[in-house]
Amino acid sequence: MKLRNLLQETKIKLTEAWGNEETSPQLTREDKQAFLEAVGNFNSYGKSIYREANFKQMAEEIGKMVETAKNVALTEGDWFDGVTVGRHMKSLGESYKMFEKTAKEMSVLQQRMEAVYEELGSGLNKYFDINEIDEALDPVGKEDGDVDNDGDEDESDDYLANRRKVITKKIGK
Repeated sequence: MKLRNLLQETKIKLTEAWGNEETSPQLTREDKQAFLEAVGNFNSYGKSIYREANFKQMAEEIGKMVETAKNVALTEGDWFDGVTVGRHMKSLGESYKMFEKTAKEMSVLQQRMEAVYEELGSGLNKYFDINEIDEALDPVGKEDGDVDNDGDEDESDDYLANRRKVITKKIGK
């Protein structure tokens, strides 16, 4: 089989997979370079994903603050209108309940976002090079011999590492 025929078959298969030739993605050299740079900097998003704030702890501390404010305002205050102060403190308590509920939801969503971010990093790192930042801050993208992240280093890891290198080289050209 001649190379021209092989290329034509490949073109036909790609056209079938992607639709017509006009819709198949054609990246310029600059687009490819920008893509590889963006993938390489994937770990920089970890700073935003892995927040230091603990929403549950923050909600508990604010809850103690609200409770103390209620006690001080209602018992120790020399207020002209105790009924109005009581209404305001009740409203403050309701706002805190909404805050606490939202903080719990945020905590769950934060954990979900961290897990998905790690999955994305793992998937991208199988085929492209992701620059390492600080492993203590962000373990995603840590380079070792276990490319497919199945817990061992075997022939499949060698194959994937070589494939990643070839693809990166081809995209770079």
